[in-house]
Amino acid sequence: MINTKEIWREMQEQRIRPLKVTFDSEFQEKFAKDFSEMAKYDNYEYGRKATEALSKVLDKDFRVLEIGPGPGTLTVHWLKK
Repeated sequence: MINTKEIWREMQEQRIRPLKVTFDSEFQEKFAKDFSEMAKYDNYEYGRKATEALSKVLDKDFRVLEIGPGPGTLTVHWLKK
C-alpha cells in the first residue's frame, strides 16, 4: 500500500531545502566585460547593419532617445557618421 502522507511529507521537505546556488560577487562585472567584447566583435558589425537599416526609416533631423543603453552597439556607428 502506498503511504501518501509519507510521500507528501517528503515532497514538502524537498521544497523547503535551501537552494544550492552560490552568489558570485564578480558575476555582473564578468558578464558586462563579456557582453562588451561581443558587441565590439568585428568592429561593431551588428551596429553597422542595424544603423544602415534604421537610416532608411529615420530622417537626419530626427532626435533619438536611447533607453537602456548598453555597450554602444548602435551609437558608436552613428557617432562616426
